Amino acid sequence: MDDDEIDALYILATETWGRDPQMGQSLEECGEYVAALQKWRRGRGTDDDVIDEIADVAIMMDQMANLFGREKVQARIAFKLNRLKARLANVKI
Repeated sequence: MDDDEIDALYILATETWGRDPQMGQSLEECGEYVAALQKWRRGRGTDDDVIDEIADVAIMMDQMANLFGREKVQARIAFKLNRLKARLANVKI
């Protein structure tokens, strides 16, 4: 699927279920990711369980970026990555 098809799918999801329900879904997916990662850390979950939840969260975060403004989100990601890079440059191991 190309970027235009993905964006159209996100728009359709929002038009079908609504903005607030999609936001709620993103919260639910984040909670499921946290639960899967906690199980994995305790040896009760699998890599595939965590990977599935990462995929769900990634899809929902991409939808949220679409709703709140992809350019604004990308700008904040760039800022935060540059900040991380600067912090790592100062770490002494």
